Amino acid sequence: MTPSRISSASGAAGYYAKDDYYIEGEAGAPNLEWGGKGAADLGLAGRVSAEDLRSVLDGKNPDPDGPALTASENKAKHHAGWDFTFAVPKSVTLLVLAAEKHDPALADRLKEHIMGANQAAMGYLEENHAITRVRDKEGGVREVLTGNLLYGSVMHVTTRGGDPHIHVHNPIANTTKNPETGQYGALETRQMYRWQQNTSLVAARDLQDRLMSEGFSIQRKGKLGWEVAGSSAKLVAEFSSRSQEIKAAAEGLEAERGVEATAGQRTMLQKQTRKAKGEIVREALQAEWAERAEKVDPGAMMRQLAARSVERGRDVTETVLGAMSTGVSRIRQVVRDLRGENERIDHYTVTVRDRDQEAQQLVTLGLKSAEEREAVFSKHLVMQKALMASSAGMTYERLKASFDRLVVAGAIKDADQKVVGAVTTERTIRREQEIIGAMEAGKGKAPELIARDDLERALDPVNIKERTGMTLTGGQIAGAAMMLGSRDRYAVVEGFAGVGKSTSLRVTNEIAERNGFKLYGIASQHRFADEIRKTGVVARTVESFLRGAETRLNAGGEEAARLKRDFSKTILIVDEASTLTNDTMLRLTRVADRLEIPAVRFLGDRGQLGGPGAGNPFKAIIDRGAERAEMGEILRQRHAPDHLRDAVQHMAHGRFKEGLAKLAPNILEVGKDGDNAAVAQKVVEAYLDQRQARDTQIVVATNAMRGLVSVQLREHLKNSGELGAREHDVARLYEKKLTRAEHLDARSYALGDKVVDHKGFQGVGTPRNMVETIIGIDQVNNLLKVRGEKGGERLIDLNAEADRKSPSFASFTERAHPIAAGEKMVWEARFGDRGYERGGAFSVLAVDSRSVTIRHEGEGKLAGKTETLSSRDEALRFSGYGYAMTADRAQGATFDGVVFELTSKVGEAANMARLYVQASRLSQDARMVTDDLARVSQLILQQDGQKPVALDHLRAAAEALKQDERDRERGGQALEKDRDMSKDMGRGLDTSMSRGPDKQRSRTKEQQTSLQQQQGMGL
Repeated sequence: MTPSRISSASGAAGYYAKDDYYIEGEAGAPNLEWGGKGAADLGLAGRVSAEDLRSVLDGKNPDPDGPALTASENKAKHHAGWDFTFAVPKSVTLLVLAAEKHDPALADRLKEHIMGANQAAMGYLEENHAITRVRDKEGGVREVLTGNLLYGSVMHVTTRGGDPHIHVHNPIANTTKNPETGQYGALETRQMYRWQQNTSLVAARDLQDRLMSEGFSIQRKGKLGWEVAGSSAKLVAEFSSRSQEIKAAAEGLEAERGVEATAGQRTMLQKQTRKAKGEIVREALQAEWAERAEKVDPGAMMRQLAARSVERGRDVTETVLGAMSTGVSRIRQVVRDLRGENERIDHYTVTVRDRDQEAQQLVTLGLKSAEEREAVFSKHLVMQKALMASSAGMTYERLKASFDRLVVAGAIKDADQKVVGAVTTERTIRREQEIIGAMEAGKGKAPELIARDDLERALDPVNIKERTGMTLTGGQIAGAAMMLGSRDRYAVVEGFAGVGKSTSLRVTNEIAERNGFKLYGIASQHRFADEIRKTGVVARTVESFLRGAETRLNAGGEEAARLKRDFSKTILIVDEASTLTNDTMLRLTRVADRLEIPAVRFLGDRGQLGGPGAGNPFKAIIDRGAERAEMGEILRQRHAPDHLRDAVQHMAHGRFKEGLAKLAPNILEVGKDGDNAAVAQKVVEAYLDQRQARDTQIVVATNAMRGLVSVQLREHLKNSGELGAREHDVARLYEKKLTRAEHLDARSYALGDKVVDHKGFQGVGTPRNMVETIIGIDQVNNLLKVRGEKGGERLIDLNAEADRKSPSFASFTERAHPIAAGEKMVWEARFGDRGYERGGAFSVLAVDSRSVTIRHEGEGKLAGKTETLSSRDEALRFSGYGYAMTADRAQGATFDGVVFELTSKVGEAANMARLYVQASRLSQDARMVTDDLARVSQLILQQDGQKPVALDHLRAAAEALKQDERDRERGGQALEKDRDMSKDMGRGLDTSMSRGPDKQRSRTKEQQTSLQQQQGMGL
């Protein structure tokens, strides 16, 4: 399904009310048919007249006595609607043409099948993505799923180039009935566009199922493409001149700009290369098509009809690929089935013994992939992953039925209080309950680390100055007081970006050591751990700490006892705690409890970006009463202009509207029609201008923009002579970043993908020969065959891989990129034995066919060191251009100057958290580049960018809240208690340990009551 905006109601009325706009003599017999529950509600059925279509697209009810279709009084502001077009593969069109000539009854059924598949897709769209927006009493805007659309459907059979091409237009009027009010209002199409791939897949799988019922087999091509098996490739190419024209235009654009054309740019090219409508007689077209077909591939159309089976068709797509034998695969399957090695059992297959095992395996794949990344996720994401992994003919209805059976069993729960169609899993809820339970159980369980009076004296600003020479802010003192004085095992120090947490840590460590305790730091990334070490505190990554502790604890005996003794006088500092996932936090609380660590202190900032996995446990424990101190005095921008400092302060406190207003003088706008290439060019121009005055870093929203900026900036540097003329191509590896569930599924891989065993990063010296190439895939037995660079081959059993606690390898795609002398680069992987850290910067000093000379930059141990590497050194394959970094990688860093990019085109990535991280990196100056400031501001103000907590989104908790007014009152009392929870350690200590007055970071009465309801429900 391809969506497009309808700009003219009158033009659309004439266009859609024809059988086919190229065919003379049939325009008087329109076959546009009404569809959708909205049409039924308005009494519209059967054929559509041009006049009625014009009326509904204008926002007017054809029945003057009927309900109004729009609340808009200004016709100029009313948007007519959208056209969702379902185009069948070329082989299906050719099949219909052959049947029209040789089997008219079959041709009629095939057309009915096409319209039936179109109806399945439109039914999916209506059921799941017909949404309107309403404003609540508090002035907020929320989305309401209406479940009704008003549209028409019509089949066209030609392209504008005159080729046969069956496609169905579905013009949708911009109106839908709100079930809450019974009134019609405008459609909100954001979710329609977001999930348009789902709609396409629903139509494709439904049509495949119908064709297979007629005896035709299907061959899938890539992720989304497919054709009728046995169709003539020559004919498909012959009658695809329009596609070839668009492809040629896209290739020209790519050659001009040096990057791959986006889907949006291809749509633009489709419109730009569109020919004017012609007037052609159908009989003449059919005769011309038949003549061309016979000339290109004699008898091909008859052969395709003859290939029809009397039995149901099959999906004949190859499932054993490359250097894997189909015969061996069959024998292997028998053996593995007998041994049970091909049986895939997981939590969900045990929960529900689904009679449709194929559908359940697909839904389970989607579910496990989704819940690994988010605690709350769209059910449409689950369906998308299931549909993309499915075989031909696997219908949406079968998948939905399997999904619904898991809902009934309680494995999936509605979590749609903030996002339409959102769900969570029972497993996720249990994890969050255990994390919160550990926090609650630890209240009052920490020993008095330092006597109250002693701590008050130690934190007296005068005494701190005398002992350390440092002057601390009130927030820094409050943070130290919380780390050393809280009587809860788990407590929080929340500090905004740039408040000087490191200074507070230094003082905390000094006081702890003088009193017989030690600080031990852990962080989610090596670079964060490095920052902790700079304060004099021993530190490592969270994963390294947990693996070591779990291994020794599980070993038991003296090994476990020794570890407990080692941590008996330890204050565990968890830095950048907002990046922790549910799984990591759960492991951490279990280890901390088993080790009986006296105090665990979480340092972080809820306002910044979360980690790559599911959950937001840092926010969850704060919202549920974890004792908390706040460090609010931002120091990073003290040398920046007042308006930039104020902008960051506003954003830190959740006031993004005010923050954007302060930032406005430093915002560069390309314009709403500017594409990503224009945005990248503006970023480069701003960088080149600002770097003259200060060291400047480019921070972008996505990796795609990072690549685009790098290409354009490199072009400038080459032209200016800052990059050497001689280049060397590096076979760069790009990680596929599969979820665990996808990692364990052979369908996730393609021939030619690269595999790297994780042990390769831990080896000593080079060459390591660590990169292997996938040369065979057996999807039936879930096996991969890989070949090393020295020729050795081995099988990877992905079912056996599932028994491992963590993946043994990562997968990559390969693409060459040139490097030259003068290049700024970064490592994209960690080579611990060589001291190369992920994100570590280096410059290329010289390059030739045999060697690359580099100099390490930054502040690490290797800073300033020069190395000469072989041009074939595998480490170079894990490097990338260092001209720009994403906001996620920039988090925690400080730069003199920043040029950052955030546009309306990135959708959900245009949010408060990302803007806050980007804007708060500056210490002196910044420029923001965007396309449409009004639109991107609207997106930012609607999306906080915070990873969700499942317990906050449960529908059941919200419904219970509405039913119990007494709990609402109890929630208010709990809120008052919460506000007083951060205790003053003494009159001499700063009272900023309390939650503070900021509304954006405080719980509302309703939120607190919701938490009380969840506790009452056992959630």
